[in-house]
Amino acid sequence: MITYPDGTEVRVGDVVLMNKGRESGVVYAVIDSAEKMDAWGHEEMGLVIDLTPGGLNFWPAASLRFEDEIRFTSRQMA
Repeated sequence: MITYPDGTEVRVGDVVLMNKGRESGVVYAVIDSAEKMDAWGHEEMGLVIDLTPGGLNFWPAASLRFEDEIRFTSRQMA
Protein backbone atom coordinates (compact mmCIF):
# COMPACT_ATOMS: atom_id res chain seq x y z
CA MET A 1 0.00 0.00 0.00
CA ILE A 2 1.27 3.46 -0.90
CA THR A 3 0.27 6.39 1.30
CA TYR A 4 0.42 10.17 1.25
CA PRO A 5 2.60 11.97 3.84
CA ASP A 6 -0.42 12.19 6.18
CA GLY A 7 -0.88 8.39 6.09
CA THR A 8 -3.96 8.35 3.83
CA GLU A 9 -3.95 5.46 1.35
CA VAL A 10 -3.46 6.50 -2.28
CA ARG A 11 -6.31 5.38 -4.55
CA VAL A 12 -6.98 5.62 -8.28
CA GLY A 13 -9.07 8.72 -8.94
CA ASP A 14 -7.59 10.82 -6.13
CA VAL A 15 -7.08 14.49 -6.98
CA VAL A 16 -3.62 15.70 -5.95
CA LEU A 17 -1.43 18.80 -6.02
CA MET A 18 2.21 18.38 -7.04
CA ASN A 19 5.31 20.53 -7.43
CA LYS A 20 4.58 22.69 -4.39
CA GLY A 21 0.97 23.22 -5.50
CA ARG A 22 1.80 24.46 -8.99
CA GLU A 23 0.14 21.51 -10.78
CA SER A 24 -2.92 19.40 -10.12
CA GLY A 25 -3.60 15.92 -11.39
CA VAL A 26 -5.56 12.72 -10.90
CA VAL A 27 -4.05 9.40 -9.80
CA TYR A 28 -4.34 7.14 -12.85
CA ALA A 29 -2.60 4.04 -11.43
CA VAL A 30 -1.02 2.89 -8.18
CA ILE A 31 2.04 0.72 -8.85
CA ASP A 32 2.44 -1.13 -5.56
CA SER A 33 3.57 -4.66 -6.44
CA ALA A 34 6.21 -6.45 -8.50
CA GLU A 35 3.53 -7.52 -10.99
CA LYS A 36 2.37 -3.94 -11.55
CA MET A 37 5.99 -2.75 -11.84
CA ASP A 38 6.54 -5.31 -14.60
CA ALA A 39 3.28 -4.41 -16.34
CA TRP A 40 4.15 -0.70 -16.37
CA GLY A 41 7.84 -1.23 -17.11
CA HIS A 42 9.09 0.48 -13.93
CA GLU A 43 11.81 -0.65 -11.55
CA GLU A 44 10.25 0.93 -8.48
CA MET A 45 6.84 1.45 -6.92
CA GLY A 46 4.97 4.72 -7.34
CA LEU A 47 2.05 6.50 -8.92
CA VAL A 48 1.02 7.31 -12.45
CA ILE A 49 -0.63 10.72 -12.37
CA ASP A 50 -2.63 12.28 -15.21
CA LEU A 51 -1.52 15.89 -15.56
CA THR A 52 -3.83 16.71 -18.46
CA PRO A 53 -2.86 18.36 -20.73
CA GLY A 54 0.65 17.21 -19.75
CA GLY A 55 -0.23 13.52 -19.99
CA LEU A 56 0.72 10.65 -17.70
CA ASN A 57 3.67 11.10 -15.33
CA PHE A 58 5.34 8.62 -12.97
CA TRP A 59 6.05 9.68 -9.37
CA PRO A 60 8.27 7.28 -7.34
CA ALA A 61 6.82 6.20 -4.00
CA ALA A 62 9.97 7.45 -2.21
CA SER A 63 9.17 11.04 -3.24
CA LEU A 64 5.68 10.84 -1.72
CA ARG A 65 6.97 11.20 1.83
CA PHE A 66 7.55 14.93 1.26
CA GLU A 67 4.33 16.93 1.53
CA ASP A 68 5.63 19.68 -0.76
CA GLU A 69 6.03 17.09 -3.55
CA ILE A 70 2.48 15.72 -3.56
CA ARG A 71 -0.61 16.55 -1.52
CA PHE A 72 -3.94 14.73 -1.44
CA THR A 73 -6.85 17.14 -2.02
CA SER A 74 -9.96 15.04 -2.69
CA ARG A 75 -11.23 11.58 -3.49
CA GLN A 76 -13.75 10.69 -6.17
CA MET A 77 -16.68 8.71 -4.82
CA ALA A 78 -17.09 5.17 -6.10
